[in-house]
Amino acid sequence: MLIDLRYHATSLIAVFLALALGLIIGGSLSSDDALVKYQENLISRLEAENKALRGKQEVDESALLALRKDKSTLESNLDILAVAYFNQVSQSKKLALEGSETLLGYNLETIDISNSYDCLFSLKEGGELAKKVTADNKGFVVEVPKNIKLWELALYLNMTEEK
Repeated sequence: MLIDLRYHATSLIAVFLALALGLIIGGSLSSDDALVKYQENLISRLEAENKALRGKQEVDESALLALRKDKSTLESNLDILAVAYFNQVSQSKKLALEGSETLLGYNLETIDISNSYDCLFSLKEGGELAKKVTADNKGFVVEVPKNIKLWELALYLNMTEEK
């Protein structure tokens, strides 16, 4: 029993010595001005970087807003040009639309698709634009995804038009 008591007393003394040593080391570090100055310098440097980054973010956000406004203006101008393109094309070709009366916001005349047509537009949910020649080789069918803009369709038709 005496050995167990000595072991217990020795471990208690070791714990209290480690605690005292930790207090001494911690106390000497907290009174060290170099560490405090380093931390203050680090904090001020991080605050300056944060302020500079926030300023850059504000500049970037205002530039992005201006670019979005320019994009909107350009797309509205492109839509006007696309309507003019379709008006010009519809004067020389018979355009038909399957299943609707408006093609991405552009009103087409209702033409019976059993009659002859030069171009038939077929709206679909997704995918890409596709232009296919009809079996009788007199016209073509354009598969148009519903999520594209009218100016994109006009540009596609203009680029794929045989000259």
